[in-house]
Amino acid sequence: LNVNTMQNNTKIMELKKNLPLGSITELKNRTGLVKQTINNILSGKPGRLNNVIKVVQESEKILKEFKDCTENNNEQKN
Repeated sequence: LNVNTMQNNTKIMELKKNLPLGSITELKNRTGLVKQTINNILSGKPGRLNNVIKVVQESEKILKEFKDCTENNNEQKN
């Protein structure tokens, strides 16, 4: 059980490292959670399951949107 928890925490903290600047505020707006809760979850601290799921899902959406946007910008420049 602890190994899975540690792996999940590592994945969540990895997610935080990849988020672009301003993502915490965007997560706050999308999830309705306060910044402290979001920061705690992204730092690997325990949180309510529904909050963790919201933060992880929205973080993944933000990363995808950011990736799509930056890839489109690079294609337009070339």
